[in-house]
Amino acid sequence: MFKRKQRFKSAGNLWAKKTVLGQVNEALGIQVFSSTDSEHTTIPFVNNVLRDFTRNRQYTNHEQPIYDYDKGCDMNHREPWAQKTFNLTYELIKDYVALDDRILDVCCGSGWHLEQFQKQGFTNLAGIDIDPVQIDYAKKKRPSIDFTNGMFGKPEFDITCDCMVWFDSISRISYHLRLFEGINRCARKFVVINSQEASNDLYRDPHYNLAKKGFMLLEKRTVTEENKNLGPQDDFKPFGTLHTNRKVLDLQEDTTHRLFRSVYLFMRV
Repeated sequence: MFKRKQRFKSAGNLWAKKTVLGQVNEALGIQVFSSTDSEHTTIPFVNNVLRDFTRNRQYTNHEQPIYDYDKGCDMNHREPWAQKTFNLTYELIKDYVALDDRILDVCCGSGWHLEQFQKQGFTNLAGIDIDPVQIDYAKKKRPSIDFTNGMFGKPEFDITCDCMVWFDSISRISYHLRLFEGINRCARKFVVINSQEASNDLYRDPHYNLAKKGFMLLEKRTVTEENKNLGPQDDFKPFGTLHTNRKVLDLQEDTTHRLFRSVYLFMRV
């Protein structure tokens, strides 16, 4: 029986291929090459307009649950995970970002992460999201935070900030919106990316693209991602500690599973 050849020989081979294809997409402003994990379902050379329509419909579907993590909300069972993602980011930036610096959460949803910054003493907070239902909910529940309903990347929705944060959302910005041009216009000091370093979306290589805009990687922290086989006691543990010296990617014949999460802190130089 014919057996399909594994596409990637190693994690390094995967990143190399993805970053090269990603740079072509960034340069042209359209998704010429589709994600390697969906190459059999996503047609290459399809302009992002179609992809945008699908994503806009997904993120503005009024039947979708409000992504909040407080008690009594549909997503409450995800609160421990959400708190861990926030803590990972907060521990990285707390010595760099002043309490009165303006923090912008892009694709902020219900504003839950911004509220966590508020609890830590930050006073100048803003969020932007394409979903009007999420933003309406956020404004009512968290009135002291400045929320905007709009599409990041379009100049008319630019919001200037000292520190821009992304929580698993950077892959949502389509190529034609010129993600890194938008970041360059809006972020004065810092850019923080909390991500699973997507293996099912083309990796956008923030190192290369942000370096072209004058941002330097100041610090990066990598931890284990949720793993049902190991249990929550082994989630979000720094790589290299006891019980976490294991491979970072599960490379299979037809897909790639993420086993780690990273948070990056970029500084404008």
